[in-house]
Amino acid sequence: TDLVEFNNQQSHNYSPLNWRFDFNKSEGLQVSPKVGLVYRPRENQTFRLTWATAFNTPSNQALFLDLFVTRVSIFKVYARGASGGYVYPRDANGVWDPDEQYDDVNNNGQWDDGEPFEDKERIYVFDTQSFRFDAFDPQNEILFYPSVDPKIEGFYNYKVDDLPEIEAEKVRTWEFGYKGRISKALYGTLDIFTNHYNSFVSPTTFITPIVIKRSVLETDWDGDGIVNQVVDVANNIIADREDYEESFKYWRDNIVGVAAIDTTPGLAPPVVVGYINYGEVDVSGLDASITWLVNRSLTIDAHYSFLNITEFLNPITNAKDPINAPRHKGGISFRYAPPSKPLAVTLNYRYVDAFPWSSGVYFGRIHTYNIFDLHGSYKINRYLSAMVTVNNILNYRHTEIIGGPRLGRMVIFRLQASL
Repeated sequence: TDLVEFNNQQSHNYSPLNWRFDFNKSEGLQVSPKVGLVYRPRENQTFRLTWATAFNTPSNQALFLDLFVTRVSIFKVYARGASGGYVYPRDANGVWDPDEQYDDVNNNGQWDDGEPFEDKERIYVFDTQSFRFDAFDPQNEILFYPSVDPKIEGFYNYKVDDLPEIEAEKVRTWEFGYKGRISKALYGTLDIFTNHYNSFVSPTTFITPIVIKRSVLETDWDGDGIVNQVVDVANNIIADREDYEESFKYWRDNIVGVAAIDTTPGLAPPVVVGYINYGEVDVSGLDASITWLVNRSLTIDAHYSFLNITEFLNPITNAKDPINAPRHKGGISFRYAPPSKPLAVTLNYRYVDAFPWSSGVYFGRIHTYNIFDLHGSYKINRYLSAMVTVNNILNYRHTEIIGGPRLGRMVIFRLQASL
């Protein structure tokens, strides 16, 4: 934001306290307040209630990327950032002139959803047969957005909206916490939270839709008498899932043209992939831990975490996006460290619930795993210590990240010297 103007570019008489404020230039300003209330009824008991809001600024790539990717037939494909947004040329009134295009679109003067023709905005389509710009014909054509996500074929729509410049991702958080001594030998913590996320910045996604024949989607491919409608599918209502899946086999053979984001005469419009804001997600959960000091030599720790969701509906693709975290995870550890001996041994147990995982071309499901780890240390003398760690003692082969290796037992030995 240009709200604050510094004088460090004006002269050698720089002062870090010489600020000028122009509140007419507040666009882009983000404020992240945090408020907390802390209550301590006694010395070793603490309760807290906090509220905060934060933001994640879009990257330079998401805003300013401008990269030629490839050429497909007569069309050039570009990856472009969202600075300034993505705007589709339309006529001066934002609608096509009914006197010119009325009969070509629908003889009844209406769209299939019953809304009058002149109330709908019109986009230009570059026709792959005539090699000229023409009106989008909703009676016979629909829009298809191919997917850059390998696990999703694409998605359909019946209209194109101008897309504004992307905003920062935002999160608002409420959290209640407790930390304290429950009894003479028992300590515990509890954190309960709820987060509201909005304005996610998408991965690169198709901005320019491909115009295809409407029959690709609205055909009864399996012959059961049920036909999908594009208006319903665009709102994630799929009457016949088999017909919907079958339709993805035919769109390439039924391309009519490309929605025009640029109408320069004599040039085919570019196909653009870029970035947009999408979605609102509410995530809540809790983190809890408890520590039991059994005696001066033995300590037992247990912890548990819970999330209310593992995935959410992406309104762009009408598919579910994972949050790459399990609903349940927890563990317990036993630590034996007698004060009179130079020895310490810890046995850890970890449990992770199954959850979906996705990042770029890597996607799949992380399966439930239960892992035991052993850590030991021995102080040889005042200068030298030896440590050994055995991760995954039982050699349970598992994957913790899709695209990463299957993990088994791993032994690490270290010597540490101190002067």
